[in-house]
Amino acid sequence: MGQVDRVPSLRAGLFLLSHVLQRLHPSGHLRDHEHQLSCQLGDDGQHHRADFQPIAAHPFRDVKTLAMAKVLGRQPSPRGLIVGLTNFATDIAALFATAQITTDLSEVPQSDWDILVTDDQVAVKAAEPHLYVVAFGVYFCGRSFASNSLTAVFFDDGALAQQMVVPEGLPDTIARLAEELGEQARSRGPHHRYVTQGHVTPFLWSAAGHKLAGAFSRGTNRAGDFWILPSFAEPVPWVRVAMAEWHNRDPVRFPVNTAWASAADWQTPNERLASERIAQLDRERERTLREIAARRDAEVRTLEQLSNAADSRERALLTTKGDDLKNVVAIALGDLGFDVQDMDAVWEEGNKREDLRVTDPSEPGWIALVEVRGYKRGAALNDLLRLGRFRKLYVMDANRDADASWYIANQFIGADPLTREPILASNPQELEGFADDGGVAMDTRELLRLWFAVESGTMLAAEARAALRNARGRFTSLDA
Repeated sequence: MGQVDRVPSLRAGLFLLSHVLQRLHPSGHLRDHEHQLSCQLGDDGQHHRADFQPIAAHPFRDVKTLAMAKVLGRQPSPRGLIVGLTNFATDIAALFATAQITTDLSEVPQSDWDILVTDDQVAVKAAEPHLYVVAFGVYFCGRSFASNSLTAVFFDDGALAQQMVVPEGLPDTIARLAEELGEQARSRGPHHRYVTQGHVTPFLWSAAGHKLAGAFSRGTNRAGDFWILPSFAEPVPWVRVAMAEWHNRDPVRFPVNTAWASAADWQTPNERLASERIAQLDRERERTLREIAARRDAEVRTLEQLSNAADSRERALLTTKGDDLKNVVAIALGDLGFDVQDMDAVWEEGNKREDLRVTDPSEPGWIALVEVRGYKRGAALNDLLRLGRFRKLYVMDANRDADASWYIANQFIGADPLTREPILASNPQELEGFADDGGVAMDTRELLRLWFAVESGTMLAAEARAALRNARGRFTSLDA
């Protein structure tokens, strides 16, 4: 954790030039996998180290232009991502100048952030190398860099210890937290997780030499540090101390904390009470949002179930043809209170007539013959002629005429129902003649609207039946 000085503009330019030249191949080209430095002009007029893109993709061609580059949209540092740690996330977020609580790093542009705080193993695996990380209770911690090599770091069960050792030479702030951590560990019993592999500088040893907490570097150049801590460690004080330590190494990403006056240690009693009330309200808001999200998820699941049911029932009036359409028309008319007989089960094969016969229990003796058809294009005029022939056969069989002939068609299947033209729109004269003989031509859209009106209670089933019995010509739900 070496000291990094703030340098004036001239030294910054020399530093940038030397840094770029060090990465040149003999061919004079920069290595694509290396990162370049970029520089932003501070309020004090000085250039400081800042975040950079791979130079191969950078539009600037010389160090002078690069040094004067201005980053647009950069949020104040430290910029912290929090994944997991549900009970502490709000308090951790308050430590950062810019913070985001998330559940999925793949949805976040990680290059815009400085630090990840998490207890989530998936987040640790997904963390990009430039991020500084404080992780609690994770098994795989990534790879540590030492002696020009990277080694996987694992934090696993298996240590037995009751005596704890705080190493000499730790900064006072880390040593105090490590001592508290050791007491917490002792109170939890003899079984502990420890670093089983990897180059890690310990914050806390067991007497047997197990590293129970510590830190390692994630790589060279701009790679961040990684602090490993057990799951029971208090996140807020550890994150605060980590950022104070990282200020010495990376003062741009971890500037001096100028918000110390709002820390609880330096607040008046009234300020602390107000802060506690705000924190309580934040927790209540999060709890309320979680409850609302849970209720919304339940409603989404309910809507999916209802939609699936409607697709195979009510909306099938607009999507099907053949027997499927005939069956759902029968269901719709039945829900309106009609008695419906499927005549395909009565007629012999090869001698089919009308699809349905419909009667009304409230009007004894009344009967309608119903033909149901589905078309990718418009309804067919020939279907009216078919119904006329079926009606004559009915008269021969029953020695009486039917009261009505209903032609129900689902036309223009696949098109938006709102864009479908009225049924038999191109045949007004033929439709008029059909109406004179008690005929009704009905688009399944209109039957569905009538069905919805009865289901919702805006219309009585008896009213819907009466509207259909009294209809002539082209039926629309407005006629009801």
